[in-house]
Amino acid sequence: FFGLGTTYYGMADFVGKEAKNSCYLRDKGYEMKRIFSTNQLKEYQNLGVAKSVEMSDAGEDSCEACRKNGGKRFSLNEAIANSPIPVKNCAHKYGCRCTFLPITAHHQ
Repeated sequence: FFGLGTTYYGMADFVGKEAKNSCYLRDKGYEMKRIFSTNQLKEYQNLGVAKSVEMSDAGEDSCEACRKNGGKRFSLNEAIANSPIPVKNCAHKYGCRCTFLPITAHHQ
């Protein structure tokens, strides 16, 4: 789903350059990345890998909205319920590239 989301954002960028409405493609890209992110969190939960996660942005290439959220920590239940990734107002042309890092008992 992540790759499909990135493809939708790429198509939105192309359509936007032709001065056409690309909002529906960005929304579709966001939804695909949200599904990927939620599935990732549920997998951590099912495997018992971690009880919490930390948001990691894409470094220097991140937009301001993503950089602002980098390093925030959430319980798995909170992250699943609130879907902080993907960042809805991410300004990167390929959409949010943030990811969740599992916080294991060793790293708490």
